[in-house]
Amino acid sequence: GNSTTYLGGLVGYFYATTTNSSTVAPGLIRTSYASGDVSLPSSATVGSFNYIYAGGLVGYLDGYSTTIGPAIADAYATGKVALDNAHGRLHAGGLVGYDYYQRITRAYASGAVSALNGNTRASGGLVATGSSVSVTSSYWDSGATGQSASIGGGTALTSAQMKQSSNFAGWSIRNTGVDTGETWRSYDGYTAPLLAG
Repeated sequence: GNSTTYLGGLVGYFYATTTNSSTVAPGLIRTSYASGDVSLPSSATVGSFNYIYAGGLVGYLDGYSTTIGPAIADAYATGKVALDNAHGRLHAGGLVGYDYYQRITRAYASGAVSALNGNTRASGGLVATGSSVSVTSSYWDSGATGQSASIGGGTALTSAQMKQSSNFAGWSIRNTGVDTGETWRSYDGYTAPLLAG
């Protein structure tokens, strides 16, 4: 039969919501990161019609198509995303495995990404697959991820370019020790940007 598996460094399945109610907080991912590896071993029992969605941050990003603001903003994933199985429909993204109508901005991914074997497979530097995906001001390390493309937008950078804050256009980022309220902190030449909080 058909079944679906959601694997994510932060969360497997995320449904982005917004509300005008003062009693219910919106469900959006902000200033977040994940560094753990996400994997499906070849020994796992997977049927031919099983869907496997895996992302360094979120496996499957869902929500109202009219979500106010991006579902993910100011976030990153550094863990490896590795799917390897003889069966299944494999979707591996450095940040998100599948994005359904959600916007992503100011995010990056820098872990190795692979979807091997399976009945079908898709992979991407930031997003593997999706519907009406919109990715802006976001980047992936093309060398580290092993990916040359990503669905919905974003820009591939080399590992060296990932360590230069000047390449992250539109980000609230500082590369000095003086904290003036920026969201991101960069140690140019040494690391990709890190969340300042």
